[in-house]
Amino acid sequence: MVTVENRILQDVAAEVATREARVTFRDVKDQSRSPGLPAALDVRSVFLGSGCNLVAGFDRFASDWSDHKDPVDFATRLEECGASVLSYMVRRGRFDIAAQDIRDIKAAVDLPLLLDDLIVDPYQIHEARVLGADALALAVWTMDQHKLAALLDRTESLGMTALVEVRNPGEAARAVEVGASVVAIDITGYQGPKTLPEAFAGVCS
Repeated sequence: MVTVENRILQDVAAEVATREARVTFRDVKDQSRSPGLPAALDVRSVFLGSGCNLVAGFDRFASDWSDHKDPVDFATRLEECGASVLSYMVRRGRFDIAAQDIRDIKAAVDLPLLLDDLIVDPYQIHEARVLGADALALAVWTMDQHKLAALLDRTESLGMTALVEVRNPGEAARAVEVGASVVAIDITGYQGPKTLPEAFAGVCS
């Protein structure tokens, strides 16, 4: 029986395969390592530095975001307000729109950009760097330990920061084991008996 999570991963893999049929892995890899490509901004220091830093999310297709359809205007306002990082949510079947949005945002502001997508293939990491992403999310639940270590290494080799997302203590241990320097706790949709602070603390411990 195919689970919802497996179906999501299959859909992502199919989309990546379609894009790779247009631009080969070799080509996107070469582009991501081009000397003319601006270096990724340092997002790791934002997360590990002292004080409170704001990471603001943009989701063009969220039903309650009807007043934020212009990503450049949104990013400009965030930069003016002192946000540290813009997280761009990529929706399934909308990657081409996301790619153009990201290019436009990076051309307009100096705000570091975190690509919030389900990464299942090395192709996506090189693709993200070509678009100008400074960081990306790696969800532990989507891959085995060998692949997690490999994708983390590939991300960092391109100068980007990997935000390794975990949902429970077991996944947190896996993130630490592969050497993740930035770990994010995802308690979205949590419905257990604990309060959210208790659930968060449980993963941290």
